[in-house]
Amino acid sequence: MTASSAEHVWCGCRRLVFLCGVLLLVIGASGCATRPPAREFHRAVRALDEEGHSLRDVPFYAASDEQAHAAALAMITDYWQPPRRFSRFRPQWRAHRIDLAEPDGQLETYLRARALWGYWGTGRLEELKARLRADVPVLVALQEQPLDPTTLSPVVVAGYDDLRERVLLYGLGDAPVEMAYDEFLNRWRRVQYRFMSVCPPERVAWALTAPERVSRGRYYMAEGRYVSAARDFEAALALDPAVARHYVELADAHLLQEEYGEAESLYRAALALDEFNARAMNNLAYALLYGGGDLAEAMRWARNATALEPDNPRLLDTLGVVLHRTGEYREAARMLERARTRAMQMDGETQAVIALHLVRVYHDDDLWHLARQTLADALTHHPALEVPSEFRIHLRPGQQVR
Repeated sequence: MTASSAEHVWCGCRRLVFLCGVLLLVIGASGCATRPPAREFHRAVRALDEEGHSLRDVPFYAASDEQAHAAALAMITDYWQPPRRFSRFRPQWRAHRIDLAEPDGQLETYLRARALWGYWGTGRLEELKARLRADVPVLVALQEQPLDPTTLSPVVVAGYDDLRERVLLYGLGDAPVEMAYDEFLNRWRRVQYRFMSVCPPERVAWALTAPERVSRGRYYMAEGRYVSAARDFEAALALDPAVARHYVELADAHLLQEEYGEAESLYRAALALDEFNARAMNNLAYALLYGGGDLAEAMRWARNATALEPDNPRLLDTLGVVLHRTGEYREAARMLERARTRAMQMDGETQAVIALHLVRVYHDDDLWHLARQTLADALTHHPALEVPSEFRIHLRPGQQVR
């Protein structure tokens, strides 16, 4: 090797070392790695048994107050699904803009898309410890000043130490912090001890409450796992048999498995506890309709349900289907048209089901021009709609469907 070649190689090595140093500095300043306060906490609780526990792999993301909810959610979701290699050094919280202050179906959908189940509830410190011992991070809201919601901060609880009476928190400032139990409980009390545990549904290692059982059962229902859902609803019912909702949830799991007899008896039990439960009335009518029960009784329950909630499109749809089955086509069409109008802001699947029910009424009433028009409108809004073979006669020339 010549002197010039050796010098060239040496310069290249120096540049490589310099770039590696810059990369390490960037990684160290990224705010995503576990900070020294967390390492000290881990060391302190390492020898403890029930008196302490900490989660070692929760990523840390610092964010402004306006983005605190997204950052807290990102820390939890990325704990369960770590980002790939270098992507973990990006500010991942930017992709998690769900407002946790008002948990709703949007949050449930967001978590379910990541195979995660989350439950908002209220509890005490011992319940948080049980989840941490199961290696499940807990999201809580803390409020620094009484009666001042602007001082509310979402934080992730990642550990506890009973000997020093401290918790490890992610989300307050630019690094993990330790907080004394007294201060933590005082701030937490100002938001009624609300918390959310998030994990894959099968990772639960603590005794679920009845509301938690119902929540996880509904997760399984949305996934089409009706047997698993039924187990959770049965457990909720055993824990609290005086709640009508538990009977309705379990009945729905049987209904979707076409176990109409079991569903019918459970809906009746729910109505014995809550005689004005419109959902139980509606679904009982459905069970009677498809389970070969008394159509007159099904009609009575369906009418009672819509009397309680006259603008609920699902109840109007059930009544329309019952009316169609009893041969009252004109009133059935009127009810289903009302259902379609009131379902415009609902999910596409619900709208499509109602539209097909209306097509069937028009088809059987020999109003084929209305059947054709309704089907065309449904396909315009829902191109992926699966059209039953008996309705293909109403398709327009050249119209392609599934």
